[in-house]
Amino acid sequence: MLQLAKYPIVNEHPEGFPRLSVVLNSDPRLLMHRRFGKLHCRRLLHLENELTELEKELDKLDRDIGKLRDPPEHVSRPREGEKLHKLMATIHTKLIEYDKLLLKDFALRTLPQPRRRDHRSLFDYIINHKPLALGEYNHIFHVEDFVTPKSCPRDTWIDDIIRLSLQLPPLYHLRVGLAYSARRGAPSDSDSLCTEMVCIS
Repeated sequence: MLQLAKYPIVNEHPEGFPRLSVVLNSDPRLLMHRRFGKLHCRRLLHLENELTELEKELDKLDRDIGKLRDPPEHVSRPREGEKLHKLMATIHTKLIEYDKLLLKDFALRTLPQPRRRDHRSLFDYIINHKPLALGEYNHIFHVEDFVTPKSCPRDTWIDDIIRLSLQLPPLYHLRVGLAYSARRGAPSDSDSLCTEMVCIS
């Protein structure tokens, strides 16, 4: 769990969203937010339906205008021209909203998910310290919907080994720890922590 006590500035801010925003900004491992993938899809579906209907309306209007044109001049009647202008303006507005939302959604989906333990650290902080009122932190339960900046720490191959070894018998944990120590020689502080975690039975 992250030691938020080393960030005294956190407690200098009022409880609620002001304090929680400082907590999120205090450590890159806590910097995570929901991308609201389901809501993006829902709005995109509605826009797709609306644009499809507008497309059909435009096709029909084009056919109607084609029938009303005078063969020599190929000029549409003023009323039909006004309808076309208004319809194209509506389509333009809808397309801008659709394109913007579609690209934003695709961009959000390229962002990595936070590590489970980092999300758990934020989850534990919210549940234990209760910086928000009841009902204001329901977003934290949607762990699969969170994204984090690409610059945030990612799991390494040693994290994968630790995760796998913790599912194996206790004796194997010790073997992995000894093999890791022999391979790497004198470990750094972070390596020592990893080796110590591996050896826990």
